[in-house]
Amino acid sequence: MADYVWVFWFVAVVVLIIVEIFTPSFFTSLVGVSAFFAGVTSMLTKSIIAQLTVFALSNFALIFFVRPIIIKYFPSKDAKKSNVAAIIGKEVIVTEDIDNGRGVGYVKDCGDYWRAASKNGTVIKKGTKVVIEKMEGNTVTVSIKI
Repeated sequence: MADYVWVFWFVAVVVLIIVEIFTPSFFTSLVGVSAFFAGVTSMLTKSIIAQLTVFALSNFALIFFVRPIIIKYFPSKDAKKSNVAAIIGKEVIVTEDIDNGRGVGYVKDCGDYWRAASKNGTVIKKGTKVVIEKMEGNTVTVSIKI
């Protein structure tokens, strides 16, 4: 039985690579690479401890050191901005005149109304296209789209 432990490791490699195809996270493929290293180790030694050590150490190194580099250079195409990051830079329409002096003004984004302030303090009329520059609390700061 111990003579065929390498088969287990290489079956694990294949299974993990197939799983990675359906869950593109660069996680299971790295575990698969660790299983490959453990499989090579199993061909060199019968020690299960050595195989598990190689698997654990290579897994640790790949996940904590290599994975961040892979993610940096190959970002997910499905990554979407959310919350504040999603609204910054968006073009919206003024729905109520923006006047910082009176503390009034609203813009509309995807059905949501946001209290708005002008970036440079000028009055912006209803219907004007503006760009959201920043967000503080529930107020967005906007500038006129050029």
